[in-house]
Order: sequence, then C-alpha cells, then structure tokens
Amino acid sequence: MSTLSEEQLYVDYFENVSKHTQIDVCSHLFEAFLDEFIEDEIYSVQECIERITELYTGDNFFLVFFNSEKELVGMGSCDMTQFQYTPCIGNLCVVPKFRGRGYAEDIVDFIIKYIQHKTDRKIVYLWCHPFLKTYYSKRGWIEYCKEEEGQTDKIIHIMQRDVM
Repeated sequence: MSTLSEEQLYVDYFENVSKHTQIDVCSHLFEAFLDEFIEDEIYSVQECIERITELYTGDNFFLVFFNSEKELVGMGSCDMTQFQYTPCIGNLCVVPKFRGRGYAEDIVDFIIKYIQHKTDRKIVYLWCHPFLKTYYSKRGWIEYCKEEEGQTDKIIHIMQRDVM
C-alpha cells in the first residue's frame, strides 16, 4: 500500500480482528458518530459490534487499519449494495492520537483501490459530515447531493469522485 503518512498501514476485516480490537473500534466510532448511533438506537459497544457484523457481509466490507506497532490507527467501510449511492464509503474514522498525519487519505485510497479491484464502477461516493466537506473537496471529491438524516434533520453530504 502506498502511503501519504510516514509508515505502512496494515489492514484486516472487522470480523477477523480480536474482540478487544472490535471493542476499541466501536468505542472510537461512538466517540465520532454518537448522534448517528443514538438515531439508529444503538446504545452500546456490543450493539455496535453486532450491527457492523450484520451489515458488512458479502460485498459490503468494514476494514480496520493498524500501524507497524499493531496499534489501531483507523477504520472505514464500503457499502456496495444497500444505498442508492454505491459504492459508498463511510464510517471513516482515525483514532485521535493519529490524526493530522495523512492516515485518513491512506484509508480512503486503500478502500478506493479495493473497490476498483472488486468492481468496474467509475464513480465512488462518500458520506460526509458538513464540517468535513472542505477537507474532501480539497482532495478531489465533489458534492453530489445533501440528505437529511433521520429525525434529527442533520445534513449529510454525499460526495463523489471519479476513480477511473
């Protein structure tokens, strides 16, 4: 994997990592996306683990990324079947102590390459919170549309990028 960060990342499927790592992943997801979890009536780490295990099977995947010291660096997923915007990258999260080092771009690039390997789709979509729209725009993503999410009327941007 070519990297923008200073070190090589290692990747595994969520279902293949230890229970301890799954708990760590879900703890970081809760911190980053608490409102979405509450909206989806997911109130515990165990419920998060169950939801990821349920949703990310078959062509859908949830990946966990580690550094050379085997520390959890981040995570990301891709839904290839469930949304009208497919393939759609989501659940992007970098562990706070590793932010600002280029890992988010590495994770997105890896997921895009994985999608290209599995499909011939020429456009990839990405779920994005409003505060991250500028970040992704600077990296070649274009806003495709905005959606209100759930009962909270929270706006989510759907970004797209040509991956030919």
